[in-house]
Amino acid sequence: APVPSPAQQGTTHAGNELKTGQKLGARSGSLIQNGRAASGGIEGGVRTRAKPAVKYKDDKGDKGDTWTGRGATPKWLAAYEAEGKSREQFLIK
Repeated sequence: APVPSPAQQGTTHAGNELKTGQKLGARSGSLIQNGRAASGGIEGGVRTRAKPAVKYKDDKGDKGDTWTGRGATPKWLAAYEAEGKSREQFLIK
């Protein structure tokens, strides 16, 4: 008789319970179900994250540039700071 695979036997692999039709992703170790990554009950396997809130805004410019305060300082704000203006002047209150 053929020997059933570990997934068919319901054995544990790397701390994850495997059942028929499930396997671990080769690279990440994430659980794969029916060809899609299982993501804790989120349908479609995609989690979305809220956009970070805007903290700084250029009211003086004509473009209405904004910045969340994350990452590198944008050019418009760096130019104002080079002129001696304070970053707090552009802080959204």
